[in-house]
Amino acid sequence: MSNQSLQPPTSSSTSTHTSNSADTDIRAAGVALLAHSDPVRALALVSKAIAGSGVCSGSSDLLDAHVDLLDLRAMLLAALGRFSDALVDANTVVQARPQLSTGYLRAAKILKKQNMDQRAFKVYRIAVQKVSANDPGKKKLEAQFIELATKLGVSVKRQKRKPLEESNKSSAANIQEPSQESLQCSQPDAFNFGPVNLPFEIIQTIFELLPLTDRIKCLRVCCSFRAMLSSNAFLWRTIRISNNRLTDAGFTTLVRRGGAHISSVVLANCAKLSNGALRSLTSTRCAQRLAVLELAGSMRVTADAIANFVTARHSALRRVNLSRTRVDDSGVDAVVNNCRAALRELVLSECADITDGALDGVVADALRGASANGGGSGGVSQLELLDISRNPQLTDRFVQNAARSFPRLRTANLDGLERATHRAVDALAMHCKELAWLDITGLSFAEAGANDAANRNSLEVAIIKLASECKGFKALRLASCKYANDGVVDALTVLCSTGIESLEFPQSANITDMSLMRIARRCKSIKALDLSWCPRVTDAGVAMAFDSAFGGLGQQLQRLNLSRNPRVTDKGLLALALAGVRAAAGLVELNISGCEISDAGVAAAFGPAPGTAAAAGEVLSGAAPQQRFAALRVLRIDACPRVGNALVEKLRQWLPRTRVSANLNL
Repeated sequence: MSNQSLQPPTSSSTSTHTSNSADTDIRAAGVALLAHSDPVRALALVSKAIAGSGVCSGSSDLLDAHVDLLDLRAMLLAALGRFSDALVDANTVVQARPQLSTGYLRAAKILKKQNMDQRAFKVYRIAVQKVSANDPGKKKLEAQFIELATKLGVSVKRQKRKPLEESNKSSAANIQEPSQESLQCSQPDAFNFGPVNLPFEIIQTIFELLPLTDRIKCLRVCCSFRAMLSSNAFLWRTIRISNNRLTDAGFTTLVRRGGAHISSVVLANCAKLSNGALRSLTSTRCAQRLAVLELAGSMRVTADAIANFVTARHSALRRVNLSRTRVDDSGVDAVVNNCRAALRELVLSECADITDGALDGVVADALRGASANGGGSGGVSQLELLDISRNPQLTDRFVQNAARSFPRLRTANLDGLERATHRAVDALAMHCKELAWLDITGLSFAEAGANDAANRNSLEVAIIKLASECKGFKALRLASCKYANDGVVDALTVLCSTGIESLEFPQSANITDMSLMRIARRCKSIKALDLSWCPRVTDAGVAMAFDSAFGGLGQQLQRLNLSRNPRVTDKGLLALALAGVRAAAGLVELNISGCEISDAGVAAAFGPAPGTAAAAGEVLSGAAPQQRFAALRVLRIDACPRVGNALVEKLRQWLPRTRVSANLNL
C-alpha cells in the first residue's frame, strides 16, 4: 500500500469512498498485527495512516471520516499502557461522532483498565443520553452501563421520554437523539449545601467513611440523602451494629439495602434477633460475597437456624463468631465442613451447648481424606484462629480433635477450660507446627493423685514440647497458675529466645526476679511483658532487667505491666528511668498501678531533674521538664494513694502526649 493512496482526493464523494476503503484495509492490517502480539508495528502503521490522512489538521469532515482509525489507535495505545494518549484519541472520536457509541465504549474501557470505575460510570451515563437508538452498539453500551452500575451499587431504571429534534450536530453537547427510552441513574450530579455544591463522588466517599449508625441517621436528613443512600447498595455492604434494641424487622431493612453486595455482618449483643434475621440474610443471595458473620450474644438464634444458614451455600465465610449463642455440635460441624476451604477464624467462646464430640465428624472426614490421598493433606482445613475460651464443659478430647482437624492453627485461646490439662498443650505441639499465640489460662495442670512437684514438672514438659515443636512461637499467656515458676520461663526463653514477642504471667506467685532477668537477657525482640500481681518481683529485678550490664530489655519493648506488685517502689521506677533510658525510650504503655510509689518517685522519674531525690514541692516549682519517655502514650498510676493530685496535674504537663490515668479507687 503506497503513501499516495492514503492522501485524500479532491472530490468529496471520492474522498469518502477512498478513505473508508483505505481505513478498512489499514484497520484489518493493524488488527492482524495486534493478533500476532505486535502492537508496536500496528501502532506505527495506524499512526502513519492517520498522519497522512490529514486528521491532525482538525477538520471536522476528516475527523468524521477516520473515526475507525482513531478508535483503533486508542485500542493500540491502551494495549501498550499509554492510557493518557489513548483517552485523547477516544475523546476525539466522541467529538467527531457524539451520536455513535464507538468513542464512549473505548473511553470507558480504558478507564476501567485503570480501575477508574467512577469515571467510567460517568462516561456511560453521558453516553446513554447522547447515543442514537439506531446505533448498533447501543445495546452493548446499555448492558455495560447496567453491569458497572450494579458493581458500584447504583440503581438504574428505564424511563420513557418524548422524542427530540436534532440540532447542532457538530456540537456534542447539543446532540439530541430520537430514542423513546433512556436509562436514568437515580443519583444527582451534585448536592447543594447552600453556597457549596459537592459532587456525587465526594458525598459517596464521605458516606463510606461514616459508621453504619450515622448512615442510618442520614436517611432522615433530606430526600436527596435518602434517595442516594437507599439506592447505593455498596454503602451497606458491611453491617456492624451493637444494639440490644435491634429487631428482625430492622435488620431485614438493612439487609435489603445491601442486597447481594453484603460482605460482612457483625452483630454484638443484639438479644432481640431471632431466626428471622438469618432467613432474611439468606434471601439476599450474598453467598459468594459474605465473608464475615458474627452473632455474639444472639441467644434467640437457634442451633438449627445457624446450621441451615451455613449449609445454604455460604461457603465463602472467612470469620465466624458464634460466642454466647445456642450453637451446638451440629452447628459447629456444619460451619467447619461447609466452610473448610475459606474459613480462617472461628470463635466459640461461652457456648454452653458444645460438647467434646463437636469435632468427631470433622476428624473422621479428615482421616478419610488423608487415606484417599495416600496419606496426603487433601481437604485439610485452613483455620488459623480458634477461640473456645470459657467453655468449662470441654476437656482434652475437644482440644485434641481440634489440633488434628486444624493443623495450620496459629492462634488458640483455651482460657477457662477447667477440665483440660497439659495433654491439650501436648496435642497442639504435636499437630499444630505453625502455632504462634496461645492462651492456657485456667487449665487444670493437676493430675489425680499427683503432688505439686509432679504437676509443675508436667507443665514444664508441656511448655518444652510446645517451644521445641512450634518454631514460630511468639506469645504465651498463662495467668493465675500456681505451677508457673521460673523453670517454665527458663525453658520457654531458652528455646524461643529469638522469636518471643509477648509474655504474660499475671497473678503468678512463683514468678520472681530471676524470670525477669532471663527475659531481659534472652528475649531481645519482646514487645509486651505482663508481670502484674507477681509479689516476688522487686525493685532489684526491675533495675537489673533494664541495666545494660545484665543484658537489658531491648528497644523493642512497647508495653510493660508491673501493676499490683507491692515490692516495686520508687527505687524500681527510678531505675527504669535512669538505668534503662535507652531501652525505655521505646515504651508506649507503662502500667505501675497499685505499686508503692510516691510523689517523689514519680517526680524523679518524669520530672525536670532526673535521678534526684528532691522533694515533691521542689520539683513542682522547678524548671521545664525533660521528657525521656518520648514514645510513651499511656501511663497508668491508678490506686497509688501516695501520689497526689497536684503531682498528677504537673505530670500531665510534663507528658503532654501521654494519657495519664490516676484513679485512686481502682
